[in-house]
Amino acid sequence: MMYRFTMLRSSISSDGGADPTTIQVAVRARPLNSREQFSSQFSAWKINNNTIFLTSPDGKTVPGTSPFVFDRIFGPDAKSVDIFQDVASNIVHGCIDGINGTIFAYGQTSSGKTYTMQGNNENPGIIPLSMYRVFQKIRETHNRQFLLRVSYVEIYNEIIRDLLAPENDNLKIREDVTKGVYLEAREEIVTSLKDIDEIMSKGDRNRHVGETNMNERSSRSHTIFQMIIESHLRTDSDEESKPVKISKLNLVDLAGSERAGHTGAEGIRLKEGGHINKSLLTLATVIGKLSEGGDKIHIPYRDSKLTRILQPSLGGNARTAIICNITTASSFVEETLGTLKFASRAKTIHNRPEVNEVISADVLLKRYRKQIEELQRQLKAQERKEQISDLESPTILADPAVYAKLAETLDDKNQLQERLEKLQKLILSSNQNHDDSSPRKRETLSRYGSSMVKRKRNEVLHKHMCSTSLG
Repeated sequence: MMYRFTMLRSSISSDGGADPTTIQVAVRARPLNSREQFSSQFSAWKINNNTIFLTSPDGKTVPGTSPFVFDRIFGPDAKSVDIFQDVASNIVHGCIDGINGTIFAYGQTSSGKTYTMQGNNENPGIIPLSMYRVFQKIRETHNRQFLLRVSYVEIYNEIIRDLLAPENDNLKIREDVTKGVYLEAREEIVTSLKDIDEIMSKGDRNRHVGETNMNERSSRSHTIFQMIIESHLRTDSDEESKPVKISKLNLVDLAGSERAGHTGAEGIRLKEGGHINKSLLTLATVIGKLSEGGDKIHIPYRDSKLTRILQPSLGGNARTAIICNITTASSFVEETLGTLKFASRAKTIHNRPEVNEVISADVLLKRYRKQIEELQRQLKAQERKEQISDLESPTILADPAVYAKLAETLDDKNQLQERLEKLQKLILSSNQNHDDSSPRKRETLSRYGSSMVKRKRNEVLHKHMCSTSLG
């Protein structure tokens, strides 16, 4: 299912500018839905450029209220690609350069968060736009090679579940000096947008969703789609001494805060809503304390799984963008007001983004490079063995033992070639070499070699059968 990536080729330009140290905050207002229109609600919030203020039914500003001003406010007609370009593109660019990045949508239930993050065929969301930009940026980066791997998890009732391996239903949060805060979730290496789409579709099928009075398909969990990007310079210098840049791109789709009176939640839905609200309250508390001067006071990151995972993105060494989704419907004034206050506090927070570089041989990209070098060495050894033998010699071909050894040698060579091709395909670059050692060329040569041996074997068997019948 490739719907997420079919509309992107002409949509994204190369750069979007923003202060990389502050959390980038945008507000997105969705239009009134059919349910709100049917109940005769009116749009209680008015947007004027990048200012939003509360109004009465006659359109006048409500006395005693103050307007909210943000860097960007997107009205009901905005496209996700515009939001991505203005708010999130620099986050993705930073990740290509080795800087951690996080983008997430925040807001009440049924405010359009999942639509913003995932989108549809006509209006792709932040996640597919980000993935497209990653591959586009790799094609534009001529002096580096890349290795990409992704994971997909959800936080459901404060339990972390692996959406790519549902049997891993209670993942633990780890932390060390090199990796920072991380999860031991299944990781899949990806080389194309098709890979990304298949993985996202698999994860989405395992995500917890449910129906409420406000949303036919309400997210009942927070999800985190993470891409780890490793890259190093394409040079002929010593591999061991070359640093590898490693960054994490977190794309987070939060479940929405909700009131049981609005959603009609009871039983399991009520329990889910309680956990969602608790984690979002902790997130709001963390944002509030950071906005007050986080260096001087205790920040309760560990009070929820969500804030613990997002800790590096909130006042840490990452670039972060938050898209606050709201509805302007008059029945949700209080919820929208809470979201706007959250956004106002978040935009004052400063992170400390930095490039992550390591020289350790344990980095996956370096391990794969080592394996490729070893396979290439073994392949050359096999080729030297073939040069010693004369496949055209009828004396050699007539000897079954020698023939079997030749066939085994060729099989070994083919297996080495297959392993080498698989590893080389995992490492991405702006362009591939098209010499005699290219995967396509080797595949052609391999097929030719195999067919030649089979043809010679059939000739030997035919001669043997003829000599037997004559005897």
